[in-house]
Amino acid sequence: MEIRKNNRAFISDTLIPVYVGETMEEIEKRVILHNLAACNGNQRKTAQIIGIGERTLREKLKKYREEK
Repeated sequence: MEIRKNNRAFISDTLIPVYVGETMEEIEKRVILHNLAACNGNQRKTAQIIGIGERTLREKLKKYREEK
C-alpha cells in the first residue's frame, strides 16, 4: 500500500517508535531497517524513500552487519 503525504510516497502508515534517551544513530538504524523490510529488501527503493543515496545506504547496512 502506498500513501501520499506532503508529496512524498509512503509505503504504509506504520509508525516507528522513538524513545527518550536514544541516540540519533540508533534511531537512524531503526528507520533504515524498518523501511528496508517494508520494501522487501529493495535497497534502491529504500534509499529513495528515506532520501539518501544508494551508496550511503549500502555503507550503513555494511556497518550494521559488522556490529553484530
